[in-house]
Amino acid sequence: GTDEKVASLVSEFGYDAAFNYKTVENQSAKLKELCPNGIDVYFDNVGGETLDTVLLHMNVHGRLVECGMISQYNAETPYEMKNLMQVVGKQLRFQGFVMGGGKLYDREFMTRFATDVSKWIAEGKLKYVEHIVEGLDNAPEAFVGMLKGANTGKQIIKIA
Repeated sequence: GTDEKVASLVSEFGYDAAFNYKTVENQSAKLKELCPNGIDVYFDNVGGETLDTVLLHMNVHGRLVECGMISQYNAETPYEMKNLMQVVGKQLRFQGFVMGGGKLYDREFMTRFATDVSKWIAEGKLKYVEHIVEGLDNAPEAFVGMLKGANTGKQIIKIA
C-alpha cells in the first residue's frame, strides 16, 4: 500500500519484485512484466481489483491463498469480480486462510509450528516486523491505522 513498503519487500525481505497496487497505472501490465511465465502461488490480503487481475495471470493448477481483502473492508461499493471463471478454466485451488480454528488447539501442530518458525527466524530464513503501539487507550487509533495501511508489520498493542 505504500512505496516504502514495496521497497522493503525487495531490500529487506528478499522478494524478487513488488509493486504498489494503489499507484501502479495498469496492474495487468505490471504483472506481465514481473511474472512473464505466469503465477503459480498467490498469497492475497488485498482482494478486489488486484485479485481479479491476478486471476488472469495464474498458471494452470495454480494456488491462491486468501488471508484478507483490505481493499474491500471500507469500500462504499464492493469491487465486482469479473474473472472468477479463471478458477474453473485454469483449475485453480482457491482457499481461505485464517490463523485460528482447529489448528490452534492441535498441540502437535503448534509445537511443530513454534519449533520450525523459531528456527527459521534464528537462521534468517524468515523475517518479520512488528508495529508496536503503547497503551490500550491508543488501540482504536492503531486499529484504524492498520486498516488504512499506516503500520508496517504485525500491529501490536502493548498494554503492560
